Amino acid sequence: MKKSLFVALLVTFALSGNLFAADLPAATGQDVVSYLTEVNYQSWQLWPGTTEKMLSQFPHGNFQTTRLNERALSAIQSEKRELPAGALIVKEEFEGENPLVTLSVMLKTDDGQWFYARYEGDQLIEYPGLDGMCNNCHVSMKKSDNLYLKAGSR
Repeated sequence: MKKSLFVALLVTFALSGNLFAADLPAATGQDVVSYLTEVNYQSWQLWPGTTEKMLSQFPHGNFQTTRLNERALSAIQSEKRELPAGALIVKEEFEGENPLVTLSVMLKTDDGQWFYARYEGDQLIEYPGLDGMCNNCHVSMKKSDNLYLKAGSR
């Protein structure tokens, strides 16, 4: 393949947001948790303007830490109105000084919907589609892509 054609294809895939799609998990709870373990999500950046173990509210524990994959972080830093497919948000939830209790995860799917899952110890709870508990709460934030946190929020 000629170098210029290869570069053109690379730029096309990068601009379409699908360059690393194969590296992202499918929207299933087991695939997501396997992926998070494999990539060491705890090394990801915090949501801009937040801190580790910041105060939280129901149903996300007393304290939370919110981490983003590069796709989500880049969109937020660019002040995009909506996060792109493949954006992944991981919320670690704590009760007081106790160790991690729950992970809540949001994954933006290729069809523009959010896949939600919670991991409580060894228990996986999926909330796919528009009928789940997570969506029922987050849908009230439709104007901000179903997100409660904004860049720079505390």
